[in-house]
Amino acid sequence: MRKLLFISHAFPPSLLPESVLVLKTVRALEKCGWDITVLTTAYQEHASNYADADLIKFLPQRVQVIRLRSWEGTFKNRSIMAKIIRRALFSLGLPEIDMMWLPSVLFSIKSILAKGQYDVIHSWASPHTSNIAGLITKRMSRLPWVAHFSDPWVDNPYNAYFGIQYQTISILEKAIACKADAIVFITKQTAELVMDKYKPEWGKKAHVIPHGYDTGMSGDITLNKPERKRMRLVYVGSFYQGRTPETLLRAMHVAIQDAAIADKVELALVGPNARDYAGLVSELGLDDIVICSDPVPFKESIRTMADSDVLLIIDAPVTVNRGINVFLPSKLVDYLMLGKPILGITPLQGASADLLRSLYCPVVAPTDIPQVAKVIIEMVQAWSRGTLSLADDSIQIIKEYDIQRTTAILDKLLNNTKLPVKSF
Repeated sequence: MRKLLFISHAFPPSLLPESVLVLKTVRALEKCGWDITVLTTAYQEHASNYADADLIKFLPQRVQVIRLRSWEGTFKNRSIMAKIIRRALFSLGLPEIDMMWLPSVLFSIKSILAKGQYDVIHSWASPHTSNIAGLITKRMSRLPWVAHFSDPWVDNPYNAYFGIQYQTISILEKAIACKADAIVFITKQTAELVMDKYKPEWGKKAHVIPHGYDTGMSGDITLNKPERKRMRLVYVGSFYQGRTPETLLRAMHVAIQDAAIADKVELALVGPNARDYAGLVSELGLDDIVICSDPVPFKESIRTMADSDVLLIIDAPVTVNRGINVFLPSKLVDYLMLGKPILGITPLQGASADLLRSLYCPVVAPTDIPQVAKVIIEMVQAWSRGTLSLADDSIQIIKEYDIQRTTAILDKLLNNTKLPVKSF
């Protein structure tokens, strides 16, 4: 049995999307026969994030977890002093606050490597600190190393880097691209955006493996259509940096001006900052049809998604990279296993739009309020007729995103990082 050192700053009990993604991947790799040790942060690091202790119950018993103390929790709170310190650290070149974990990694990694006798390293970003820890481990061990990018770093269109911080990040990303034996991206758009600026031979290391859904973590869910008087739209996730529900809420306001659907639609927003939009909900007169809720444990979030008629993807507008969206939200992949219609409020070009169109789901630009309203009205009408559903030929596409299928590609890559591996 081959031994894998899996490095990820994000890991349960943190309820961050990356934590859940890593857990799913570890579960799938363990089924492929890997002896896995996860190197991650200590429990107290999750105090600054929402946590779900029940996630640990999904971890296979054979998987060992090594937790190293970090210090970023002190600087992640919303106090004025914490914000001042963060800005000062960034101005001095600190790439991200999560790098407060690296001193513990540097102090401990030699003994971890000596005890583990690993065959390969796999690091998972975001945060990108995980790949820097992977780079450190690679240099100390000379083991094969596969680095993962859920999101771009230097080229992330929603993060602005300047001065010393930008220079530091550029140097670190280039070092990862140079030293990694293979690099995994979740979309071809991200792979092209990140790797096109480097040597062509480095680009040959890139492999595309999308997120996968894990039905084994979904619990006992009922997928039968519930009887109710209103079509329920559900969004589960965070809002930030241009990714807001404002277009959706204003479109809902427009849509309910049609008396025929005014009492036939409702919306649930569930996430860390959903309540921040309660004021806009009231301003638009939507209090009777929109519920804004705090995050819920993972299994409950799946039940919330299952208890819907339409699931929502909301992305930020893209003003760079020719308007192409490089992101594929993990929630979109989780939506797939539920077999529900999905409304994508996302850039018209990009990974999310491509997947949604393959499922014959509507895609609307994030700023197009009239078109979002029109689609909502059409979906309510179809729901009223009993014809609202995914197309029958969507089933095969959905199966391709099962975590066992996506991880089979990663398993092959980890087993032989020197051979070309078929991307997704």
